[in-house]
Amino acid sequence: RVTHFRVSYIYLNGKEMSMSEINGIREKIIAQYESGIPFWQLAKTYSMDRSAQQGGDLGWFTYGEMVPEFESAVTDSSKQIDDVFTVDVPSKQWYYVVLKTHEPKDIIEVKVLKAVESKER
Repeated sequence: RVTHFRVSYIYLNGKEMSMSEINGIREKIIAQYESGIPFWQLAKTYSMDRSAQQGGDLGWFTYGEMVPEFESAVTDSSKQIDDVFTVDVPSKQWYYVVLKTHEPKDIIEVKVLKAVESKER
């Protein structure tokens, strides 16, 4: 069994915006979400990467697939469904607004090996 996690996020690129701009936009996003605007709609409006097309949905992922700062924040067991929080990855200038959308799920993964006959002799 492998634990999988799922969140939605809005990505803000620190290489294109100042920290004051990022923090202002994050406050605006959180206020709009809390006033009832769906997160997917906010992601389509504000996110600066391809996730905007999926309304910010990251899909299921496991430990080790994300950068440590992002992973530790989104896998924090104190976060509840529909909690919105921010994550900073200053070393890469990546800044996020994250929505916890699902509880962690243990999934049984089956590894399949494929035997290929070599044609060399």
